[in-house]
Amino acid sequence: MSKRPRQVSKPKTIFKNKYINLYSIIANFDEGKREYFISDRGERCGVIIINKESILLVRQYRYLINDLSWEIPGGGVGKNEDPLTAGRREVFEEAGIECTALEPFFLYQQGVDTTFNPTHLFVTKNFTVKEGIFNSETDKRQWFKFSEALDMVIDGTIKDSMTILAILLYKIRNIDNS
Repeated sequence: MSKRPRQVSKPKTIFKNKYINLYSIIANFDEGKREYFISDRGERCGVIIINKESILLVRQYRYLINDLSWEIPGGGVGKNEDPLTAGRREVFEEAGIECTALEPFFLYQQGVDTTFNPTHLFVTKNFTVKEGIFNSETDKRQWFKFSEALDMVIDGTIKDSMTILAILLYKIRNIDNS
């Protein structure tokens, strides 16, 4: 079934709440049909915050690894929100940092078969740190030298795919030679 389907059914909702819409569709191909189960979590964003040769990471508990996780600040894009506004909001909520300028860096899909979650990455060097501001999601913010962050990716300390992609892409693009 390597061709495009000749017909796709309307989505059939299996479960829906404010965080996720799980639905199925049936795609009819010349050779037969296939049912897809789609997990739609909507758009999300993440922000790479650079200070000289360091990157900011925040720490929060993640259930699936039953541990604390170092990540770039980020999260969901609200229903009536654009990704840029969401990026600024998430950085302030998770790190207590106000970003004055975010630049688009990369747009990707976590999965292209059954997960709908377009993810916008932004980068900034323009920010103001507010002291002592954290929400209930994060317990710490910390600057890491890029060499340390890369080591954390390689040794498996950083497990979050958005953070891994952000660190590696930033380094590969060699922005500001960090």
